[in-house]
Amino acid sequence: MKSGRFPLRMLILAVALICIPAGGCGKQETTDDMGNTQSSLGVDNQIAGFLFNFDKSAETAKMVKDKDKGIFPESVTWAYAENLKVHEKAPTMTSEDPDFIRDIYYALSNTIVMGNAFERSTETPYFIEITLNNGGTIRYNFVSPSVIRLSEQNYVIESDGSLWRTLREASKKYEKG
Repeated sequence: MKSGRFPLRMLILAVALICIPAGGCGKQETTDDMGNTQSSLGVDNQIAGFLFNFDKSAETAKMVKDKDKGIFPESVTWAYAENLKVHEKAPTMTSEDPDFIRDIYYALSNTIVMGNAFERSTETPYFIEITLNNGGTIRYNFVSPSVIRLSEQNYVIESDGSLWRTLREASKKYEKG
């Protein structure tokens, strides 16, 4: 009787091995304006450590569900500047550019929350605020590029660098006019 279970277990294992290297079964992808494929593998595969799965707020859940329907947020407001001095504030900028919004969405969705940070600062010189189509907002506050503050707790984050690169480039364009 046990031998009947063995092939079923092997079949389940084989399906898992096929899905994982392929980036997940049923993953959602889009292509940016440069022809690069963008996806949210951690979100699509419900991996708890990814920011949009870790953040249990109703607004974040709505944003993810909207994205699955092809609906992205209306705007992104952010404060980011390099080499800030202590108590110096980063300039605040806003964009309604759909390509930029999509880039920020995917960069945040692929950010991994690694664990509690030793950094206990309550100061958050950087932020990203996303305005949804229904008028709701989601705000992510950052102590530094590697530490996010959620629910009065600081967490170490890791990403591929696309979030800060995208904000840096957009900030430079914004400053030029």
